[in-house]
Amino acid sequence: GYFEKLLSEMLLDDNTGALLFSRPSHSLGDELRKAEEEKLDAIAKSWTEKDYEENRRMNSQLTAWQQSEDTPEQSATIPVVELSEVSEEPDYPITEQKELGGITLLYHPLPTNGIAHINLYFNLSQHALTQAAKIREAIKEKGLKLFGSSPTNQVFVELSLEQQERLAQFVGYEYWQKIDDTHGAVRLCTSWATTDQAVEILTNAIKSL
Repeated sequence: GYFEKLLSEMLLDDNTGALLFSRPSHSLGDELRKAEEEKLDAIAKSWTEKDYEENRRMNSQLTAWQQSEDTPEQSATIPVVELSEVSEEPDYPITEQKELGGITLLYHPLPTNGIAHINLYFNLSQHALTQAAKIREAIKEKGLKLFGSSPTNQVFVELSLEQQERLAQFVGYEYWQKIDDTHGAVRLCTSWATTDQAVEILTNAIKSL
């Protein structure tokens, strides 16, 4: 038909090419979260008490539905694959090793109509480890006690209940476990996206505890 021919001429059989670059952003996650918070805040401010009551009612109905058991008739409609239908041998993809510009490539011959799909792998762990090391150093300088020894991007530190409350005013962390009635261990974690500014905020917060 017309649209099939148009798609073929304009996209599938077009001889032109495009080179796309995907660059990670250190701030995109924060920007998206801020935009989502502002959107939800605007919606919440526009609601009346009747709107809140209606949403509470719908959430209660949803919770009840999610926690109810399916009937035997409903369960029978779920597709089931028997183990006897699954081969014990893994389905290995056809892979060819090639060299391009001194770089080793693993090539999978697939029918993509000339479109090249490339996966590039980078070592992003070193940045996270470096940022975690800065946090550990700030903890030691403050005289706080590390909870165990972790050479990874995770940092565990013992804090009093008051210190936990004060730290929560500056950064987010995960409560790890109770140590005694007045102390607990918290988990701080870095990643490839942890900026120097974020580490500075955290280390300054640690110094103020």
